[in-house]
Amino acid sequence: MRARRRGYSLIECLVVMTLLGAVLSFVTLTIHATFRVQRQWTDASAYSRAIERLVAQLRADAHRATAASVAEPATQGGAGRGLSLTLPAAETVQYTAGPRGIDRVVRRGEKIAHRETYPVSAAAAAWHVRRDAGRPLVSLDLNLQTDARPEGPAACPPYRFTAAVGLPGSGGRKTAPAGGTP
Repeated sequence: MRARRRGYSLIECLVVMTLLGAVLSFVTLTIHATFRVQRQWTDASAYSRAIERLVAQLRADAHRATAASVAEPATQGGAGRGLSLTLPAAETVQYTAGPRGIDRVVRRGEKIAHRETYPVSAAAAAWHVRRDAGRPLVSLDLNLQTDARPEGPAACPPYRFTAAVGLPGSGGRKTAPAGGTP
């Protein structure tokens, strides 16, 4: 009669340890990839929200404005790096493309009343003011390709956001968000 084995052989232990190592490596890589995708999604979402906030504020400011001008004009194409909107009651709003994004500064006279920064690729921003049917139009061109990160999407189409200056009945009135209440 043969004696019963009471343990595992060295080969069996090595095979089990190798399999466990492979499974743990796969799980670790999967978790890391999941966190990376979540971070990219969160960054893209925040960037998209920043663009939406910028465009909504630009349109509201342009509709309230009585005049618009482009600051620091570029030599070709008539585009500029900054926009100045004159509002009623000696108020001005200036949009400038800076190193951290697009800055919006509201001035009442010479005093700064409000300042905010939209984290949008400032190198890819260009401002235009043109007349269409007698009413000035302000437009912001964003070329998001220059802001693409290596892990991000390869190419995004350029965007142009346009708003009419001085729409009647828009002086100081706040608009409700889509589907919301004022």
